[in-house]
Amino acid sequence: MVQLEGKALAGGPIKFPSTGGFSGDANNWAHEVLRDPNGEPLALQLTAGEHTLRMTNADGNGMNLDYVMLCPAYE
Repeated sequence: MVQLEGKALAGGPIKFPSTGGFSGDANNWAHEVLRDPNGEPLALQLTAGEHTLRMTNADGNGMNLDYVMLCPAYE
């Protein structure tokens, strides 16, 4: 589950595809884009100031996260 200010993003759980491992034998790291239920990149409307982003691994499978990148959206 990914939450911003305590509210679930994309209306519920967000699934991350498997990369096949934790780079023990091969470089299998991957960048992933958070997507809405329609498969579109998730856009956040953020105001200036601090915000709380919380990620919870709900299914119990392992997941290794190195960073979260926020990118400006342009139209």
